[in-house]
Amino acid sequence: MVEAQHRGEQSGKRRGSQRRSRNRAGRLFCVVARSVGRSVDKALGGFYRRLKGRRGGLVANKALARKLAELFWRLMVHGRAYVEQGLKKYEAKVAQTEQWLLANLAAKYNLVLQPKTGLSRVGSWKGRTSTPDARGYP
Repeated sequence: MVEAQHRGEQSGKRRGSQRRSRNRAGRLFCVVARSVGRSVDKALGGFYRRLKGRRGGLVANKALARKLAELFWRLMVHGRAYVEQGLKKYEAKVAQTEQWLLANLAAKYNLVLQPKTGLSRVGSWKGRTSTPDARGYP
């Protein structure tokens, strides 16, 4: 066998030709995740879009597929039903979490948070002829 290896001959199973692939269930959850991620009014769609903006589409798709797989497993093993709460509730929860994190960060550096009043941009719109649109641009 050692002599065959020195001569360049094949002496056993070829491992280079085997290609690793995910199982059928994993691929199925990724396909479902792509579809759920495009939904407009679902909390899972909001989760996908938020993660896609930060980490990219492939990571967001895999994370949503895992979340769907966990929900499916919970349903099959424990019989717990998943009730969709909607995008508004999800966004409110995300905003609450961000405010909590910001308050903790301000407390860490001995700063005080104050709610912003008035316009969202620096400066005033007095004396201008155009009004800002929804994003604050003239």
